[in-house]
Amino acid sequence: MSLTACDIPFLIFKYLAPDRPGGMGGGWTRVARVEVIERGGGILFRDGARCAYFVPAEMRLFSLEAPSNIPLEAVARMAEEKHSLSVEVSTPRDTYADHQREAMFPILHDGEEPVLGGSKPRLERLTLNVSNMCNLACSYCYADQGRYHAPERLMTAAQVEGVLRRALELYGQISLVHFFGGEPLMNLEAIDAAAMFLQDAVADGVLARMPRMALTTNGTWSGPAVLDLLTHWNISLTVSWDGTREVHDHCRPMLSGGSSYEMLAESIRRFREHEIPFEIECTYNGHHRASGISIVDLMNFFYAQTGQRVLHIAPAFLPRPAMFELSSRADYVDLASLAEDYRIAARLSIENLVRGEGPVLQFAYRVAEHLATRRPAEIYCPAFFTQITVATDGSVYPCFMLTGNAAYCMGNLLDGSYPGPAAARVLRDYLTEFNARPQAWYSALTEGCVAGEAIVAGTMSEPVFAPIQQAIAEECVLQLAAHVGK
Repeated sequence: MSLTACDIPFLIFKYLAPDRPGGMGGGWTRVARVEVIERGGGILFRDGARCAYFVPAEMRLFSLEAPSNIPLEAVARMAEEKHSLSVEVSTPRDTYADHQREAMFPILHDGEEPVLGGSKPRLERLTLNVSNMCNLACSYCYADQGRYHAPERLMTAAQVEGVLRRALELYGQISLVHFFGGEPLMNLEAIDAAAMFLQDAVADGVLARMPRMALTTNGTWSGPAVLDLLTHWNISLTVSWDGTREVHDHCRPMLSGGSSYEMLAESIRRFREHEIPFEIECTYNGHHRASGISIVDLMNFFYAQTGQRVLHIAPAFLPRPAMFELSSRADYVDLASLAEDYRIAARLSIENLVRGEGPVLQFAYRVAEHLATRRPAEIYCPAFFTQITVATDGSVYPCFMLTGNAAYCMGNLLDGSYPGPAAARVLRDYLTEFNARPQAWYSALTEGCVAGEAIVAGTMSEPVFAPIQQAIAEECVLQLAAHVGK
């Protein structure tokens, strides 16, 4: 048996270079069952001819050549002998230091003037939900058609300024301001007011630099006023797009029931024409599966349509239905049932990453990046670490996906109740529930979505995304070892 270290070169990350559509492979190819053995500080994987050995504590990956007739337990013993470990693998629970949880620093210090290393903590992302109104009726919407279980309203310019003023009292720097909804482009006044306030804060020395600005949109708003605003403030976009005309119009119809696809297509054309940067976000749901559309099919579709290589295709996070509801919830899909789909997509992604062309699933890219840099995932997701979300009324939540859910409301920036007892309660519940999760070897390679999981399961303690994470991590480890170990 031979054991070869796989030092993954950054050369494989060729997606940064301009690329043209073409050379797309993929399809429905079943992957052999993966055998996994965890021994000491290493994990051994095998599926037929491919065999790999991963050491999480050292973030090292090894390619193995071992006859398939040797029991995996024997191969594991030989791998251990050839690579003795000085450190036992240990996946820490959620007991992070303050510098890893800067968004929560004001809560951890009970509302005192927050100071970290001699300065105020940094907020990586401030999401402003400037509109809980939307012109679409998405079939899988977790947010009550953008209303978040509240009356329809737009955040006023005065409220935006009040939110930002209080945020800058608590945080010394904001890296990214993210406009969200509903449909945020239904409230251009609030977006413009936020950008002007931040610009003045830089001029007055309150902020050292202007935050980056981004916006998530359904792609149906791209008139002259929208384009002028986006261009003037250099706002980048995430555009929700679910596939072909038939699929997109089924999943994301107008409130009237009409088609939204033509408006989306025209907006994409205008964004390109005005050189407004955008990326695509697709939500894989039950309609895709019922229509026989795989994640690989969507990767190939979006690559052909946009030329973008790294693609974000996430599963729909919807409350788990009761048995009697399943027949009426056509767009619901059990996350565990998608593990094989994501495994196949991860295999194609690594193949394309290595050869330098073709689409790459963002989840798989992140695993490859952790392995290439030998840096493990530091946090599970930005919620409760580096971000907060502010609703149209000034109330604060750990993630935009939890907006409107009273169980996760952490107070209000406009009335001064954030930070305070409500925020402390939400953080305490998170720590209790998240720490109840079983630990897994792939925690070092994958990130997740605790808010999405809470929507599905009604608790943060159940890792409903885990089967997908494990499948992607296993496939990336095996495929990278097979390629780089040659």
